[in-house]
Amino acid sequence: MKNRISPKTALKITGISIISFVLTITTGWAVDRVTFSESYVDKLACSGDSVDGFDCETLPTGKFSLKATVSYSPSNTIDVGTLNTNTAVSIVIGAWALDTAADSAGFHTLGDATTLKFKSSAHKGTNSVTATFLLIDDIAYDTDCDLQPRDVGKVTLTINETKLTVSVSANTGEDNLSCEDNLENSPIASNFDGDSSGSTTDALTVSISVGDTFSVSTDLTVHVRVSTKTAVDESTLASKISVTGTGSF
Repeated sequence: MKNRISPKTALKITGISIISFVLTITTGWAVDRVTFSESYVDKLACSGDSVDGFDCETLPTGKFSLKATVSYSPSNTIDVGTLNTNTAVSIVIGAWALDTAADSAGFHTLGDATTLKFKSSAHKGTNSVTATFLLIDDIAYDTDCDLQPRDVGKVTLTINETKLTVSVSANTGEDNLSCEDNLENSPIASNFDGDSSGSTTDALTVSISVGDTFSVSTDLTVHVRVSTKTAVDESTLASKISVTGTGSF
């Protein structure tokens, strides 16, 4: 006698299969994803009057953030047990890079991290390394342009036995018009400063590598919105720009 499946039972099995398939896609996306956003604004500083005329300058300011989670493959992996203070680290987001960040010579290894934590145990799957890099720039604090260090961003890498998680946030542009304090580089938004108002798309290259065995790179398709206005001197343009993008490695 053949075993037969009733239509109702078949429907339940099909439903479970669909749910399982959806969960598989969702889980795969959750461990291999990168999201990026950046805002950029030209703040205006104008002097003069309507009789003698105005003279305007712009102070570009902005911020950006990136979050990425990447799972390993047999040919592209990180052995947590081999990581040490000499392990090379590279993060590049468009025109910004970890090794050019801040006023110092930048960050090149895990040992350059502001805080570095190793978690080791005999239980497989529980070992990890967390490295936090604080981005410190020298910023003017008075009218004489005397400088003092200030925190302008943070980069965190969490490395475990199955995946790498990266989080980057930073302030960009200039902090003070008269002293010309430069903060972190704008990854992409500053490329559109002065463009006509409107929307467009562009490509943003994101690359991450740890040690000699792990490296990923992707070109995100980012959506750019530009709003431009003319200052009271009728010659200076001020831009407001937003950039967003998501993708996977």
